[in-house]
Amino acid sequence: MKEIKNIIFDFGVVLVDLNRFRFIENFKKIGVTTIESLTGTALHKGIFADFELGNVTPEIFCKEVCKLSQKEIEPLDVEKAWLSMLDTIPQYKLDKIIELRKHYRVYLLSNTNVLHWNLSLKTMFNYKGLTINDFFEKVWLSNELGMMKPDKSIFDFILNDGSIDPNETLFIDDAQPNCMTAQLLGIRTYQPAQNEDWRMAVDAILEGATMSEKMMCNE
Repeated sequence: MKEIKNIIFDFGVVLVDLNRFRFIENFKKIGVTTIESLTGTALHKGIFADFELGNVTPEIFCKEVCKLSQKEIEPLDVEKAWLSMLDTIPQYKLDKIIELRKHYRVYLLSNTNVLHWNLSLKTMFNYKGLTINDFFEKVWLSNELGMMKPDKSIFDFILNDGSIDPNETLFIDDAQPNCMTAQLLGIRTYQPAQNEDWRMAVDAILEGATMSEKMMCNE
C-alpha cells in the first residue's frame, strides 16, 4: 500500500448538504409530479442528465422542464425549485480541506450543473475571503467534461489530466457505483453517509496509509 498523496472529493453530500425532500416538494408544487422518477441520489435521467452533462444551456433546461409541468409555469419557477436542492457546506468541512491542502494534493470531482455550481461559488466557497482555487488544486465537473461518474472514462480523464497515481489516491464519494469504479482503477475509497462528519474516518485512512508506507520502507 503506497502512501496517499492525492485526495479527490465528491461535492454533493460529501461537502454540500442536500435537501432532497424540499427539492421534490418544490417541484411538485410547480406541477412536475414525475420529478422523483427523473432525478436520483446519484444519477438523473432525461433532460436532468443532459443538463449535468452540459448538453443543454440553463435556458433550455428550464424551458424543457416547464413542458413536464401540469401547470402554467415560468422558467424562473424551475430554476428556483432546482436550486432549492442545495443547502450549504458546514464550515468544519471547509476548514478540514484547508488543513488537508497543507499536506496533500486535493481535488474535486462532481456530477453537477452550471446553476448549482455558480450558486455554490457565490455562496459557499468565498469562505474567509478564499476562493475555489484555495480549496482545490483542480476541479472537474461533469457539465464541463461531458462525462459523468460512475463511467470509467471520467476517472481515466482526471487521472491523466492531474498526473495522478491511482495507488496514491483516496476518493471520497457517497455513491457506491462511483466508489466501485474508482476501486477497479486501484484508487482507495471512502463512502460517507448523509450528514456524516467524515473527518476522523478520513484521518484514520490517511494515517493508516502513512504507517503502512513507513513499515514497507523499514523492511
